[in-house]
Amino acid sequence: MRIIDIVALCLAGCVASEAQAVPLYKVTRLDFSATALNNRGQIVGSNEGNAVLWHHGNTLTIGSGAPVDINNRGQVLGSDWLWSANSGAVSPGFTHARRMNDSGQVIGGDPNLSGAPSGYVWDATGGTTAIQIGDELNFFHPWDINNSGTVVLAWDLWAQFGNGVWRSSTDNHQLPAQSDGGYALGNARINDAGYIAGTLLLPAVEVPDLSSEDADACASNGCRVIALWDQALAPTLVGYAGDGGGVNGLNNRNYLVGSFGAVSDSGVAFRALLGSIDTGLLDLNSVLRPHALSGETHLVSATSINDRNWIIAQGSDGRSYLLRPVPEPSTITLMLLVMLAAGIQTTRAACSRRR
Repeated sequence: MRIIDIVALCLAGCVASEAQAVPLYKVTRLDFSATALNNRGQIVGSNEGNAVLWHHGNTLTIGSGAPVDINNRGQVLGSDWLWSANSGAVSPGFTHARRMNDSGQVIGGDPNLSGAPSGYVWDATGGTTAIQIGDELNFFHPWDINNSGTVVLAWDLWAQFGNGVWRSSTDNHQLPAQSDGGYALGNARINDAGYIAGTLLLPAVEVPDLSSEDADACASNGCRVIALWDQALAPTLVGYAGDGGGVNGLNNRNYLVGSFGAVSDSGVAFRALLGSIDTGLLDLNSVLRPHALSGETHLVSATSINDRNWIIAQGSDGRSYLLRPVPEPSTITLMLLVMLAAGIQTTRAACSRRR
């Protein structure tokens, strides 16, 4: 077999398996409490009451308060403010903001307004739009918004509890459970392809590969199971989330991050998790490079993941950490493309000599 054929086969195989591979992660300790990151590798968080923006090891103070999100344009969102490199921090008039997409659309809502029309979508052109279904103004708590403007949210409508998808007052759907005995609840995330990661509460008999101890632990109140809904809103179970576990982030490669709650005699111990349909749920601590964390420190929660599979996680020592895969998937593909180009050049040179 020619070199070019071998390289081409390797490239095809590696690209096809790139989504399933889970590399080791190198860890960088951050000197502030990190909240979110974007695909540029910019990270936002807070330090002693100040909002900070981190990039390539440099930290910039951008105002006061705690940022809640950053988009891929580098805009930073606070509870009631919006920051950009050109305009600085401005107060557009919204409050209790939660998430923002790359178009600058903001979602938010006051979680303490029970039974009130608390959810909204804001943008710089149209201002604030209340989230409602038909003529109903009930309790809607938005979790996330993607670049198409689709919102995933929690609702309490006509005594129907759970999570749903909202595009407008006439285009909305509740997230279905795997069976009539369960429902979606808690934090949820949506990516640009329309996939949604969230948590289902299911009877123990509905959860595959559940140990007898875990089945006993969730027998009375149901089992929290992390699921991924596709564009047709069909759920696929990813894995058991334990007591109080759930999803905090989802990227466009359908990798999710969050936490798992392990019950013991001393209470619930949380562990950061990374997962996908292909890998299932993994303890994020198990895929760190050796001695990545000092002493007895371990990761208790992962709060954000970008499309490069960079992850923001929180440690048992109260610190925030940046996790980066080694090597990054894009680096592997680039190396193989270089090898393929070299193989093509070698083949051309051999053909020229034969002539």
